[in-house]
Parts: sequence; C-alpha cells; structure tokens
Amino acid sequence: MLVGRVTSVSGWSGQAEYTEKLSAGEFIYYQANGRKVICQVTSLSVQPYKGFHGTFKILDSTANLPKIWTNLYLLQEKIEGHINIGTTGKGEPVKLRVNPFFRHVLVAGKTGTGKTHVQIVLHEEFLKCCVPSIILDTHGEFPHLNEFSPNAIVVEDMRFADLLSHLAFKKTVVFNLQGLSYSSKTRICYEVLSQLMDAKEKDYKEAENDVRLLKIPPVIVDIDETEIYAPEHGIKAMNKDCSNVLKDVAERGGKFGIGLIVNAQRAPGLHYDVRSQCNSAMIFQITDSGSRTVIGQLPYITNYDLRRIKDLPLGQCIITGEMVSHPLHVLVRDIETKRAKNLDFENILGLESIPKQTAIITEEEKGLEETMTQSKTSQGVDVTFERLRSLFPVRMVPVHGECIVIPERYFKQDWQNTLEIQGCKIVHCPDMPGGSVYLVRKNIGKTKAEIQFPKTHTLIRGDATQGEKTKK
Repeated sequence: MLVGRVTSVSGWSGQAEYTEKLSAGEFIYYQANGRKVICQVTSLSVQPYKGFHGTFKILDSTANLPKIWTNLYLLQEKIEGHINIGTTGKGEPVKLRVNPFFRHVLVAGKTGTGKTHVQIVLHEEFLKCCVPSIILDTHGEFPHLNEFSPNAIVVEDMRFADLLSHLAFKKTVVFNLQGLSYSSKTRICYEVLSQLMDAKEKDYKEAENDVRLLKIPPVIVDIDETEIYAPEHGIKAMNKDCSNVLKDVAERGGKFGIGLIVNAQRAPGLHYDVRSQCNSAMIFQITDSGSRTVIGQLPYITNYDLRRIKDLPLGQCIITGEMVSHPLHVLVRDIETKRAKNLDFENILGLESIPKQTAIITEEEKGLEETMTQSKTSQGVDVTFERLRSLFPVRMVPVHGECIVIPERYFKQDWQNTLEIQGCKIVHCPDMPGGSVYLVRKNIGKTKAEIQFPKTHTLIRGDATQGEKTKK
C-alpha cells in the first residue's frame, strides 16, 4: 500500500510526506534496482496545509539511497514458513523458515518472561516437521516432549552411536541434566558437541560435499542456560574444554549442518564468540541496562525496538535478524506439551484465598449463564452494574476512568442492551495487556430509560450513587 514519498535524504535517514497517519516504529520500504529496502518511521507530525510529514531511517546500510519523490510503501508483517511461532499484534500468523536456525539463534530475556516457553514451541514444531534436534536440558524443562510425540526421546546419558542412529531417523533427543553436578553437565555438553562436530565434518568429507550422500542429517542443538557452558568471564578448568567446543560449533557448525539455539538470561554473561555468531534473535523483556547495552550491539536490532524491550509483556518477544525481513513483535502461541513445572507457588504453600475467590466467581458466572440461557430476550436478563461489580475487578483505566474489567471470554453479548438501558457505557478493548476485555462504567448523563419515559417514571439525575432523586 502506497503511504508516501521521499522529500529529502541525508545519509541513512530522510524526510517524507505521508498520505496516512503512521506511528513511530512502523516499517515502510521503497524499491531500488528491483529490491525492497526496509525503512522505519522515526517521527511523524501534522503540518498546517501540508498534511503528514515525518522522518525515517534506512535499516539496510548496503542499499542504494532513494531519490527525491521515490514512493514509500507500508511493509506487511505476515511471515510465511514452516514453524508456527504465534501471531503479530495485528493477529497475522508468524511462520518462520527453518534455514535461519542453522545460522544460530539467540534467545534472551530475564527469568520468567517466556524464553523456555518459546523453546518448547519451537521443538513442538520441529517434531511436526521432522527436523532432528538435540536438547541439553539444564533444569528439566523438556521431559514431557516424549508424551507430545513418539519421535522425542528423553535420556540422562546415551552412547554416541545410538544418538547418531536417532538423528538419522530425524528424532529429537533430550538430555535431561536436572540434578547433575556442574562438572557433569559441562562434561556431557562437551562430549556431545565435540563428537557431533567431528562426525559431521567427517561425514561431509566422505560424501565429498554431495548432500545426497550424507549419512547424518542437519541437526539443531538447543542449549538451555548457555552461559553456564560458555561464560564470558571466570572460565574454570573443568568447563574450559566445553566452552572451547561450543565456540567452535558457533563459528564452524553452520558449514556442516549444525544449528545452535542459545538461551541466556543475561546476555553479557554469555561468551562474546558465541553470541556474536547468532544471526537471529528472539528477545523477551529485558530491564537491566547491562543486557540492553549488549543487545543493542547486535547489528539487526533498531533503537526503537531496543526501547520497547524494557516494557514487553510476558510471553511476547521481538524477533529480529536473518529469519525475518524486519524486527517483528510476536505474541508466542501456547504450548501443546504438558508443562514440566508448577509455578503456582501460592498453591504449593497452601494459600487458598485466590482459589476460593476464583471458585466464587465461577459459580456466579454459571448462574449468569443459566439465566442467559433460560431467558428468551435480553430484556429479561437479571444483569445489573452492581452485580457485575461484585463479580469482576474494578480498575482505574486511563482515559476511561473507573471501570469494571470483564475478560472477553466471560462477557455475554446479550448484556450489551441491558446494561446500556441501566445507564452504562461499554467499551471493547482488544489490545489491553493480558488479553481482550470489556470495560463497563456508569454514564454520568441521562440513561436510555430516562430518555424513553421522561414523564411517567421517577428519574435519577447525575450520578446514581449520590442518591439525588427528582420527580417529573
């Protein structure tokens, strides 16, 4: 879609006039020698008698600069591939290609933001597509993959010959390292990666680089908590060999069909030689300045996205680098595998206040659902503002004021007319953090009932809670 044209260019930034009101951070592109050159809107303002004007930044430093009056187009966010990772903020599906995973992927973010969740999603998709992989499961997060698919095998240790046999049949092998000592974890990592690297290099040599003669298929190696195996500082004698072989795989593994997925809670703690070889990244919420500084050094992340990382909601990430044409804000889909750990620590400790409240709400909702089912018209539904106020939380929402917040899955469309007659205003907010909700609040002005029956009914003027009644 045509959205504007270039008015001036200075270095790798420029100015443009737009036909649409765009937001800072949106992606646009122009054509240069038959090639799409991706740009990002950095600012936009409205000028009297001139319309929308703003600035943009060219993200590809190898592209030809645009000429004056070059057309600018809105870049669509839809990404097509084999790996279903989730959706964009606009609801468009995001399906990634497999090839970029063999040029290494960095998964970064602070604890509890969704790094392991997205790794499980990736391996569910790898199992569906029959992509062989090895998982070094440091903390026992992947033990239920074998229940998801019979092609997943969970072991604590395995002979290398058996490992190669499973990879030849395109299976996923999970090394569950939970409970092992630090030295045992690094030993297994070293043995697996060193033998795999030697076997792959030998396989390519014997096949004389003819892919039809290869005995070992391309393999993706996923290492959870990678900074344990290749730390940036303080390398101890017992994991020095492990760190060296991991750096070797990061530098040369892509040539022999070994792709790395490295998970790091703190990017500065992961060795530079490993993280610098990652050509793509999935970045979750990061608040500490040290990690954000290191992430900002990646050549494929923009300053706008670096600022957004600090406020990303849980379960959402920015995917950037070789696997996408431009940085993409993604809502990661739910996993289909059974979760390995119960993170509801209040339930483990026996704190029952929250479950009790949930049970009460559920019973009330069932009563409302029965009422809705039995009634023939929405006029007969026994739903009031006060009753909903007792069932759902009341929040102070910017712009809308104090509202009852009702998740979309609980809101009944038949409530709309009934609540409006009672003098309520209903606003649907699909982009609220945590999911789509309905906001319900009392109108300050006259209700529909007042307007419809002004002469025969006792009216309440102003706020109903003030109790000021006037008869007409």
